[in-house]
Amino acid sequence: MKHFVEGFCITIGEHLRMYGNISKLARPAPDEVWAEFYQQMESAKAFVEQKPMPVATPVPDHKPARKSFVPYNGFAFTGVSV
Repeated sequence: MKHFVEGFCITIGEHLRMYGNISKLARPAPDEVWAEFYQQMESAKAFVEQKPMPVATPVPDHKPARKSFVPYNGFAFTGVSV
């Protein structure tokens, strides 16, 4: 996960440096990907409705270990278990 986050931050930083924005990076998924997502969500919804919802816990603020060269503080990922 650490390598993904670092690589993702570097990619965003490069897009900001080269293009001044991330519009070429942030694109919606194709229709077939959304269709698969919604189909899986319906299956998950039916499964979750059979079980009580887990209680959400607050995520502590992310503190980068070293000085970041990108103009944001970082990302915090949380897992979801069903």
